[in-house]
Amino acid sequence: MKRRPTPGLVGVLLVAFIAALGYSMISLHRYVTFQLGEDLAIFGQAVRGYSQFEAPLSSSKSPDGFNLLGDHFTPIVALLAPLYRLWPNIQLLLVAQALLFGLAIFVTGLHLLKQVGAKWAVLLSVGLACSWGLVHAVLFDFHEIAFAVPLLAIAFVCVANEYWAGLAITVMLLWITKEDCTFLTAGLGLVLLARRRVRAGVLLGGTSVAVFLLLTKIVIPALSYWGRYTYFDVVSGPWWQTVGHNFLSTAFATFLVVVTLTLGVGVVSPYALVLLPVVASRLASANPVYLGIDHHYNAVVMVICVFAAGDVISRLQNHSTLTTTRPRILKVQAVLVAAGIIYGGSLVIGLGGLERQVNSCIECQELTSASTLVPSNALVAADSYVVAHLVDSSVPILTGPDWLDKTSPPFSPSWVIVDIASSALNNRATGWQTDLNDILPTWGYHVVWSGSVVSVWTTGST
Repeated sequence: MKRRPTPGLVGVLLVAFIAALGYSMISLHRYVTFQLGEDLAIFGQAVRGYSQFEAPLSSSKSPDGFNLLGDHFTPIVALLAPLYRLWPNIQLLLVAQALLFGLAIFVTGLHLLKQVGAKWAVLLSVGLACSWGLVHAVLFDFHEIAFAVPLLAIAFVCVANEYWAGLAITVMLLWITKEDCTFLTAGLGLVLLARRRVRAGVLLGGTSVAVFLLLTKIVIPALSYWGRYTYFDVVSGPWWQTVGHNFLSTAFATFLVVVTLTLGVGVVSPYALVLLPVVASRLASANPVYLGIDHHYNAVVMVICVFAAGDVISRLQNHSTLTTTRPRILKVQAVLVAAGIIYGGSLVIGLGGLERQVNSCIECQELTSASTLVPSNALVAADSYVVAHLVDSSVPILTGPDWLDKTSPPFSPSWVIVDIASSALNNRATGWQTDLNDILPTWGYHVVWSGSVVSVWTTGST
């Protein structure tokens, strides 16, 4: 007789499936309502380039075509190229991200089933699915971090079970996900040291440092337009001053409090050591975005928190001398997980833009119509919320307020899409799109289509 799946396994699988479906629906809704920005366009152009066996050049990052491997080392996104050839639509990236996050939830839940039992495995899986780091990543375009999240979960499973071949493969995949994933693998080296696997820990930590230096000192500069790793430039002045300033900042204090609450009892787990190199690298940066709790940067942090919590919960369950305090500690942890679920849900409601519906959004309808008017492979300029809709068939570049300081277009796009209602680059306060609308005729453009807020301009005949 075939064994039926256990309720815990079904529960974890259901959580992962619902999460992936929910992420897809939210991301696709935000796409069709023009709420996703230029990062989606940048990665869309990279995947399109890979699918045509070309370099991952992005015109939206630079009109001359910017090699993204000279910005961040993210060749892993090429794995989406075969799928893009089958379905050449930028929405593929959003669905892929949702599925990769769902995979991370399933891998994590499957591990937790063996470690802490069905109830905790399902609860922590829901906690990961609704965690603030994953929710922010879903709401913020597509990023290579989508691959890092399941890879880190797999790496933790390999460490826990001492699957050394699997760990080696996963670590190398993390290295081609993004250069700063070397901080994650260095952190895994610390975990191995804590588990008394000294030789493996030193080897992994040392190799991670060497790979980071190789990528940032040699590989990326060789591919970069500027001939250097430009993100070293965000460090201003002596590094210790930057670290001290960031350490005492409100942003870091907020980050520390939120991460600690997310960790819960996991704060004393060896798995939490992975956070040390990650946090140290952010403290050394002068870019305040890295210290915040927004955007996509903390998606991997959520995996660390859940694995760490599961590790300590397992220890508590098997601890024979904490019979009186153990239930109280576990209740506190359950409350923290529940609070995290509620917080993540509130982020979707508050920031998801789900209230913006195509059938009642005149701006969305007009932008959709405008996008279809641009000929294939044409050079077209538009704002950051429109360019992602132009990647599949044309060559988009970004308009911006700095265009208004020119006596002629800073570049020579054949087509320009203007949206006077756009929220891009503070347009609603400054009205730079309206000013662009007024100046285009003096640059030789004429209107080929216009609606109540959107207009399409060209220099050619139609």
